[in-house]
Amino acid sequence: MAHATFLAALGFFVSLLPGQSPARKTDGALNQDVISTPFLYQIDGKGTSGFLYGTVHLPDKRVVTLPVSVVAAFDGSDRFYAEIEATPESEARGQAAAQLPAGVKLPQLVGADTWSRIEGQFIKAGYPAAMASALSGMEPWAVSSLLPMIDYLAELQTNPPLDKMLYQRAAADGKAVAGLETIEEQLSVFQGFSRDEQVTMLRDSLDLLDKYEAEGRKVMEEMIAAWMSGDSKTLVSLLDDGFGNDPEIRERAEDEILWKRNHRFAERIESEMSAHPDKTSFFAIGALHLPDAPAAEVGPDAPLTNDATPESRPAQLGVVELMRRRGYTVTRVEARKPEPAKAGK
Repeated sequence: MAHATFLAALGFFVSLLPGQSPARKTDGALNQDVISTPFLYQIDGKGTSGFLYGTVHLPDKRVVTLPVSVVAAFDGSDRFYAEIEATPESEARGQAAAQLPAGVKLPQLVGADTWSRIEGQFIKAGYPAAMASALSGMEPWAVSSLLPMIDYLAELQTNPPLDKMLYQRAAADGKAVAGLETIEEQLSVFQGFSRDEQVTMLRDSLDLLDKYEAEGRKVMEEMIAAWMSGDSKTLVSLLDDGFGNDPEIRERAEDEILWKRNHRFAERIESEMSAHPDKTSFFAIGALHLPDAPAAEVGPDAPLTNDATPESRPAQLGVVELMRRRGYTVTRVEARKPEPAKAGK
C-alpha cells in the first residue's frame, strides 16, 4: 500500500520509528535544485482567506528549503494546520498503535522469505541488518509504510519532515496550531484492513521496490522531482504504482487514503476558516490530496460529502476542487524570486 502515493498522503510515519536508527553509509552529497512552482494556493471567500500548501513528508534539504512565496504566506498567517498535531503525545499514540500484540512478531506473520527480503532492503540502503530487527514487533501496515522511505529513516531521527518543521516553526512563532484530523483517524485507514491484507500490501511494497531497482529508479527521488516540478499531472502519474497489485485492495486503499480524507480535509478547512474569519489560516497537507483523479473519473455533479453506497465510490476530487465547489475562490500562488540585497546590507 505504500510507495509514492502513500507517502505523499500521510504525515505521521516518523512517529512510528522505534528508537534511534543506526548510522548508515552516505556520501553526503546535496542537490541544490530549487522549487520553481510550489503547490501553494490562496483560498478566498465567505468573508475570510487562507493558504493551502501541498507538502512531501520528508526531511530532504530540497524539500524543507522553503520558496519565497511559501515563506511570505506562512509568515503572514495567524493560524497553522497540519494533517495531524506534531506533538509527543500524538506520536506516542501512533507508536503504540503500530505495535503488534505481545508475543506476535512480524517474521512469523510474513514468513522467512518475505522477512529476508525486508532485511535485504535495509542492507542495500546501507543499514546494518539488525535495523530490520527493530521493526519485527510492528504491524505489517507500519513496515509497509516505512519501506519506501528507507533512505530517510536515519535522517528522520534528527531532522523533522517538512510538515513537522512547519508545525514547530508556527508554534515557536506564537501561531495557533492544530491538526485537521487525529492520529486515530489516520490509523483507522490501515486498521480497516485485515492482517492478511496488510501482509499482501507489504509484499506489494517489496515487489515495487524490486521493480524500481531493476529499472534503475528511486521512488523518493521521483516523488521529490514531481513535487518540485509543480506539475499536478506529473504528481498524479505516480498514482499508477501507488496502491499495490490486488484490484479490490487497491481500490479500497485509494478511497480510504486519498478520496475520503480529501472530503474530510475540505470540510474541516471550511469549518476552521468559518470559525476564525478574521484570521489568515495556513493549511499544510500532502500534495497528492490537492489534485483530482483523471478528469474522466470525476463528474461535474460529484457530491461534496464522503457518503458512498457499497456500489459507488467517493467522488475522486482533490481538496482544491472541493473547496471551489464549496463556494471559495482557490488560486495558485505564483512563484516569487528573492528580493535583491539592498546596497550596504
